[in-house]
Amino acid sequence: MRQEKEFRHVKAEKVLYNDVCSTCNHVKICTSRKNRQGPVWFCEEFDDYVAVMEKKSVGSEFQIIPPWKGSNPIESSIEFKGLCINCENRKTCVNSRVEGGIWHCEEYC
Repeated sequence: MRQEKEFRHVKAEKVLYNDVCSTCNHVKICTSRKNRQGPVWFCEEFDDYVAVMEKKSVGSEFQIIPPWKGSNPIESSIEFKGLCINCENRKTCVNSRVEGGIWHCEEYC
């Protein structure tokens, strides 16, 4: 009687890399992952966007009020000009005291 050996096809274990694929949203449908040889540092299809969930609560105890909304708008328009009128940094910024106002600012927020 001839003894038959059972051959099993063993898949090579996938090596997990700490690369862009580890946080990509397209990891389940990605075609380039099948043929990669090492970690991926750049991918044109990379997407790690996480949608911000909007919190809707009725009767919330806390309400966030930006600093410029809590102050008197007429007082702010007299003291500050240009973008500084509603900028969060206007109280501490050295540029906010310019006579004609600031109309282009990298620190505006």
